[in-house]
Amino acid sequence: MRQLVQVRSALLAAMLGAAAALYGQNVFPPMTPRAAFKTLGVFKPSYFVHNAKPASSNGAAGVKLLPYRSLAVNPTKILLGSVLFVPQAYGVALPSGEIHDGFFFAQEARRACADTLALFVGNETRSENAFTRNAAFRSKPVLEVYIVSEPVAGALRRRYREEFETKPKPALNEMLAQDIDTLLREVSAKEANTIARLAIYSEQAKGTPYSLFCLGEGPTAKYDRDPLLDFSRADCMTFVEQMLAMSISSNYDEMFANLLRIRYKNGEIGFTTRNHYTHADWLPNNGWLLEDVSAELGGALCADMTKVIDRPGFFRKLGVPERELQGIPAPQPMTVKYIPTANLPKIKDRLQGGEIVSLIQKMPGIFSAHMGFVIRDQYGNVLFRHASARKETRQVTDEFFDDVIEQLSASASRVGMAFFRIKTQVK
Repeated sequence: MRQLVQVRSALLAAMLGAAAALYGQNVFPPMTPRAAFKTLGVFKPSYFVHNAKPASSNGAAGVKLLPYRSLAVNPTKILLGSVLFVPQAYGVALPSGEIHDGFFFAQEARRACADTLALFVGNETRSENAFTRNAAFRSKPVLEVYIVSEPVAGALRRRYREEFETKPKPALNEMLAQDIDTLLREVSAKEANTIARLAIYSEQAKGTPYSLFCLGEGPTAKYDRDPLLDFSRADCMTFVEQMLAMSISSNYDEMFANLLRIRYKNGEIGFTTRNHYTHADWLPNNGWLLEDVSAELGGALCADMTKVIDRPGFFRKLGVPERELQGIPAPQPMTVKYIPTANLPKIKDRLQGGEIVSLIQKMPGIFSAHMGFVIRDQYGNVLFRHASARKETRQVTDEFFDDVIEQLSASASRVGMAFFRIKTQVK
């Protein structure tokens, strides 16, 4: 497990200030070093060159490798796409005449890099390059490496995007309806497996800004006038719903119809017909699509939690009058099975990928605190892909499943997970 240790504030404050001066405050908003950098550890430096990876080819992250910016990492230790900061590289003179700012991108995968960071040096050689020529850099047997948090990481990705991508393609949150329709038609024509589609679409959604309560019933609605559909932002539930709708659809119109069916009871648009409660409404009303597999995964490792679901009380607090609550069930107890945090490592290998995760909390009246997907990548990693509300992230992102377990272990309110799967036969 990667232990995030305390950063050296004075050093990193200076580096952050230098980067802000270089790129501008609009790119680097005021942040404390503790928020901007998290210590990953120390790694031995090594180098790889163009003759090992042709200049025209892409790295494992799917983008063009840039000399003195791209790194090869062990993808089971450092997620591809991560932005890293290496203080020892700050101030190194590059062949272009630039002075390195210390920021790098994890864009190539090498399992052998367990305790090594491989720096791409382009057309120079492993023994003769800008780093080996720098006496201060050369004198360091190991490199300190920090993971760069949002929004700094995102600012750096945008800064170098056109250099990494030969033909920069828009992220999902940048697409118009016509673009999304084209994407749905292309992917569904090539990939029949729903879970594979889910991985493709949710990967393209990474970087979507987090925004709580971002969807509603449209501009003419009585209670919530946010749009019915908005790919430019997401919270945890809207991200899950939109990715599910895309995964079972072959064009935009079909996706929109499926989204309404997922979000509303019987697809009927309305504030009181929206599936507000994940376990009490959303899951049972989507029985045509999903099934709870918590008991199947956990068996005797599961625990029960019982709460009273008070839908009328919820709606009254939001100003819905009594006359509109006809047919809303009275407060009722409900029991769900979940897998406590301490038992999650024991079921990790049973996860297939594509499961919807519901993080279970103690707060009265509601079971689910957060949602996301389990993703299994080509390197064997088990990842949690979600619209993160944490202030150092606040976007759709990946985290190692083990790291999420560690966060839950430190939480006073979140106690475990429940798991749902897409049914093999969707009706």
